[in-house]
Amino acid sequence: MLLTTSEPTALVDRYLLTEVGKYTLVFPANWVSEVLQVEQNKVLKIPHYSPAILGVANHHNDFLTLVAGWQFLPENQPSRIDHLTVVRLGATMRGWQNIGVVIDRVLGSMVKKDLPSKPQNLFVLANAQLLPNHLWQPLNKKHQ
Repeated sequence: MLLTTSEPTALVDRYLLTEVGKYTLVFPANWVSEVLQVEQNKVLKIPHYSPAILGVANHHNDFLTLVAGWQFLPENQPSRIDHLTVVRLGATMRGWQNIGVVIDRVLGSMVKKDLPSKPQNLFVLANAQLLPNHLWQPLNKKHQ
């Protein structure tokens, strides 16, 4: 499934609903460039970084940094599957366009007015500063 940001007015109030463990992780549609599958054996692990950084993968001759979707949730629930479903963030994210958030599956899309007002186990990403800065720092600084 490919969602483009060429029609920003149509996407401003639309959201992509995904599943990560027992939670629903919701992305503003204008943040999403595409949803793709990545084979686990095509992911290059990056040692000495947070386990939330799953590694990098080649996507259209560019590096795509893979971040675990559980990073945004109250519980860490790493998945073990052969194919990773990835929400690739788009150019509207200013510098985050080569970040892919690994999810379990896509549930669908919804307009803002239809999102539950008091959601249980539903987390809407709303802040462009998605990932804490410490994720991008090596865990073991002795080797530097």
